[in-house]
Amino acid sequence: MSKVTLIGKSQARMGYTFLYAGDAPECKECKLYRLCHTLREGWTYEVVKVRGVTHTCPVHEDGASVVEVKELPLKLAISRKEAIEGAIITVEGRKCTEPPPLPPGDDKYLVCCNSYLKGTKVRIAKVIGPIDCGAKEELIEVVLEAVD
Repeated sequence: MSKVTLIGKSQARMGYTFLYAGDAPECKECKLYRLCHTLREGWTYEVVKVRGVTHTCPVHEDGASVVEVKELPLKLAISRKEAIEGAIITVEGRKCTEPPPLPPGDDKYLVCCNSYLKGTKVRIAKVIGPIDCGAKEELIEVVLEAVD
């Protein structure tokens, strides 16, 4: 099922994927706040339809376009003891501060260091296997589903 939201005009293209990180301080007074912020913080989305309507936006210089998006499966690195398919867990959140930290451009960064989900209840849909995040403890990569 797709959701309607607003994203920057330059990002409004079919297949564009992004992580929704929440609102900016400038968003609080915007008349389109409720439409713009309908997504789950910390989850990734893909644009499946661009509606062609653009609005002025205090965050995006070129304006914000109305799009339809679908929520993508989310991968996360968790401790081995929690990595049980079908289990519902509360995400602890992890910061990449222990050596060697992963730089934000690393492909594994969001899998290993997604702190946006801290405190969120999720279901483990699939256990993928061990992942090297540079952490001291052994971490397992899993695919998550939202728990409504």
